[in-house]
Amino acid sequence: MHTNLDPNADFRFQSGAVILDDSSKQVKKSKPARTETGLKCEHPGCKYRGSFNRKYDLQRHMAKHTTTAKFQCPLQQCQYSSYRTDKFLLHFRRAHTDEDEGICPLPGCGTGPLPWPLLKLHTRRHHEIDRGSSNVALEAIWKVPDDVCSCPIESCRGILIKVFYMQEHLRAHPYNERIENRHAILVAGYDATSTNIVCPVCRELLDGTSAFSHHLEESHIATDGTHFRMFCESLQRVGRWSLWSVITSAWVPKPFTVVRSVSCSFCSEDFPEWARVDHHIKLLRDYEPLRPHRLAILKLLPYFGAHPIFDDIRSTVYSCRYR
Repeated sequence: MHTNLDPNADFRFQSGAVILDDSSKQVKKSKPARTETGLKCEHPGCKYRGSFNRKYDLQRHMAKHTTTAKFQCPLQQCQYSSYRTDKFLLHFRRAHTDEDEGICPLPGCGTGPLPWPLLKLHTRRHHEIDRGSSNVALEAIWKVPDDVCSCPIESCRGILIKVFYMQEHLRAHPYNERIENRHAILVAGYDATSTNIVCPVCRELLDGTSAFSHHLEESHIATDGTHFRMFCESLQRVGRWSLWSVITSAWVPKPFTVVRSVSCSFCSEDFPEWARVDHHIKLLRDYEPLRPHRLAILKLLPYFGAHPIFDDIRSTVYSCRYR
């Protein structure tokens, strides 16, 4: 093998690699304090003594120290506030009941104190007028759905259930547990043994929301329940409106379908695009006997909130003018 290297010559190996930087002199970024159990919050004055396994969880926690509270609990004698929707809703369903009261937080209004469902009904009118308001208490109220309530059984408190699924939820609880909580279940509007709805007016048991709605209209709301029910069913052919949306305004809503008019299937009276419904409004009974029961009815039928019996807590512009 031929080589040009002189075996007696000195040989030195020289690498062509270039040192980009001396890592020993790099400034290391500060990391959150870590204990044997995880990351700790080091914000001055933080009372949280727990730790976080992930950096993301610590960052989310730190937001409470650096973010202005978005939601202020609107109920009396409660100072809770939070910048997170989920935390506010969790607080509300664990700390409060429908019997807790509050005053309208909109400056210049001050309506109240009202039980929570009525306060929510009242402020909904402000939502229409003051959409986009920066009032944090109003924001808090609007975040709580109208058609949910807490399970009345003690072991299940804090669980929000759609009103229309409450009977199904109650049946999932053991019979003995329902009997132990029968008073709370009755206050919520249900019979502990059967889970049927208890009419707040006459105490009759109804096997479901639809049956209760029909019973209420025919026995306590309308002078001619059959006529009134058929009138409301006729309106459903041209739109999806709740029972009282037409009663509150005293007008038939403008159809959004190709159907240009509709007739009452009981009396055959026609309703063109914008038609007065005075004739059918006269089917309503005097509602004063219902007033002591209106809150209990509202909790069982959220759409009942449009009934004129609630005019006294509405903004004037939204009050029913049929009487």
